[in-house]
Amino acid sequence: MFFSVDRIEGDVAVCISDMGQTFVIKLDLIDGNPHEGSVLFDMGNGRYLCSSAEEDKRRKENADRLEKLMQEEQ
Repeated sequence: MFFSVDRIEGDVAVCISDMGQTFVIKLDLIDGNPHEGSVLFDMGNGRYLCSSAEEDKRRKENADRLEKLMQEEQ
């Protein structure tokens, strides 16, 4: 399961699940360097991994979606 980092507040990452639920994850439970927009993978053992591949995939999908919308307006 993947989660998106909405923002960092102190020692926690405020995250949003793909289902729209908001919750917090302590930064010391995240492997990698989380930042606003990071995508985290739940490793199932109480730890999370920053997934740059999934983040890149989602950024590309969103850019493509925006480009398509912009073309429809013209």
